Amino acid sequence: LILERPTTIVSRSDGFVVDTIRLRDIHSGLLTVAGSVPVTEPVSLSLRADSVELGDIGELIQANVPFGGLATVSVDVTGVRRDPRITIDGQFDQPRFGEVHLDRATFGGTYAAKRMESRAELFREGKSVIAANASIPVDLQLASTPTRMLTDSLHGKIRSEGVDLAILETVSPAVVNASGAFAANLDIGGVWPRPQLSGNITISNGALGLAPLGGVRLTDLNAMLEFLGDSLSIQRFNVVTREERVGNLSLSGFASLADRENPRFDLTVNARNFHIIDKPRVAHLDISVSNLRLAGSYDRSTLTGLVVVDRGTILIPDLIDKQVISLDSPDLYNIIDTTLTANRSLLPKAPPALVRHLSVEDVQIRMGNDVWLRSAEANINLGGSVAVRNPQGTSGERAFDQLALEGTLTTNRGTYRLNLGLAQPKFVVETGTVQFLGDPDFNALLNITATNTVHRMSTANSSEQDLRIRVHIGGTLVRPQLALSSADSLLNISQT
Repeated sequence: LILERPTTIVSRSDGFVVDTIRLRDIHSGLLTVAGSVPVTEPVSLSLRADSVELGDIGELIQANVPFGGLATVSVDVTGVRRDPRITIDGQFDQPRFGEVHLDRATFGGTYAAKRMESRAELFREGKSVIAANASIPVDLQLASTPTRMLTDSLHGKIRSEGVDLAILETVSPAVVNASGAFAANLDIGGVWPRPQLSGNITISNGALGLAPLGGVRLTDLNAMLEFLGDSLSIQRFNVVTREERVGNLSLSGFASLADRENPRFDLTVNARNFHIIDKPRVAHLDISVSNLRLAGSYDRSTLTGLVVVDRGTILIPDLIDKQVISLDSPDLYNIIDTTLTANRSLLPKAPPALVRHLSVEDVQIRMGNDVWLRSAEANINLGGSVAVRNPQGTSGERAFDQLALEGTLTTNRGTYRLNLGLAQPKFVVETGTVQFLGDPDFNALLNITATNTVHRMSTANSSEQDLRIRVHIGGTLVRPQLALSSADSLLNISQT
């Protein structure tokens, strides 16, 4: 925006005067502000936006997605500072919010006697897709006041049909590449700050990606959410993932906001072959869930249920690159990939206060037959189970605001290929464990051994015994460490 001409702004003890601000964007859109706001005399202030780029507004408010289109808006303020009268009228032409494209959007409102009457409507393909109106108790006096929102009645309605689910991308950076449609039929009532919603929201054939889960793509999302004043009932919520296998997940239950300071809820998740995690360089996991239930209230809740990891891969860095170096050399650790020290947490983050007051009752995560610890060198099958825990501090208090894993997985079988360039001997796993210590960073301890038999050449004059070499993989998932030794304890052979 460019200031089109010099502007005078005068501020005195009896108020201020603006003589006219004129800002023009590179596409000739014009924004003007003019008027006076005395302390006691009547106010006269106006703002006009004529075909102003929405992209500029998006940058100004630091929106999650790019904005596009043109805005035409008029705002007039009259009355006096303590009791102003405000009129708003506006329209967006060809607005674009991320992947959401509309024909136009209209909005407006009037304010008087501490109440705002507002309206908004979105149009797509020539028809209205969302219409909303509300009567809101608010104090917009042009002076300081202890509170803006007033304890008085709320009224309003939200009606929509066939709205593109991509609109969620404008309000949450966690949602990407959304498609499908939702419809809303909601009535707003109650009083501020305890509004009530009655009606329902339905989602049909939805699809979206959730950034916190990596590359997981959710499809066939169908839901019916019923609003009952101060509570929400999940009548239907089903979603599918389509990777190597088709997986499904369902959610049922309710949440109540009757006590705003301590909401109540009872939510149950069931799933089968659901592709829950797809994080490059961390893990790719499919799970089945049996009655995983979160019940109680915000300050006292319980988590129960069982999770089975049907198949998947937990990834670790390669221990050695293609350089051939001495394993005794300290330079070895200079080429170990330590870029995985970024957050490797697998369990979803929840509100910190909820986790602090959560009781986890024997929630187990069991390994199926097709779960592997892998790198370019390692291919190791895991078994056993770990428990979900609330990490505890030394004093018994909750040390973290996030759930963690605790317990030991076993290595059932597998191989480790020692990458030394032209020579790449393969070791067969003997025994091993992966131990989770109850920390939320998913950095388990490794203790895995494997052996390789070197067959010695026999000649007419001599016959040497075959040599069994043992490799030990220790350290952690983030920074594994390698050590070589002879499987025959009587042989003293260097790692080199």
